[in-house]
Amino acid sequence: MTSATKFTTFVDALSKASINLNTAAFKVALFTSAPSTSTSLYSSLTGEVSSGNGYTTGGIAVSSGSGQATDSTGTESIASLTSITWTASSSGFSFRYAVLYDSTSGVNVEFWDNGSTITLSGANGDQFVLTQTGSVLLTLA
Repeated sequence: MTSATKFTTFVDALSKASINLNTAAFKVALFTSAPSTSTSLYSSLTGEVSSGNGYTTGGIAVSSGSGQATDSTGTESIASLTSITWTASSSGFSFRYAVLYDSTSGVNVEFWDNGSTITLSGANGDQFVLTQTGSVLLTLA
C-alpha cells in the first residue's frame, strides 16, 4: 500500500475547528473509485463497497483510545490501537482505496491507494489488513 494522501480540505477543517483530533471517532471505509482530494465530507464520496459479503457500509471503527492525539516536539500523531481488518464472506468483495474519516463530523482525513483492485474471496475467507507504519494512522508536522 502506498503512503497516505491527505484530503486538501482536511487542513481547512482543522483551522475552522470542524474536527477535533483528540475526540474524533475515526473510521476506515473501502472504495472502488478514487476519491478526489478536494472532497471534504465522507457523505460526498462515491464508489464505496456495498454492504454484505464481509463489508459494512461506513467501514470499520478505528480504536485509538481517549486523548488519542499525542505531541512529540511539534509533531502530532494519532495511533491505531488495533489492526484494521476485513474478512470476506459469501461471494466476497473488491476495492482499491481505503479512506480515513471522522464519523462524528463526517470530515475526510486521508486515503490510501492500493495501486490496483484487490479482490477478497469469501469462499477462502480472505482478509485484508490495513497496515500502518508503527501503528500511526496520521501524523501532522
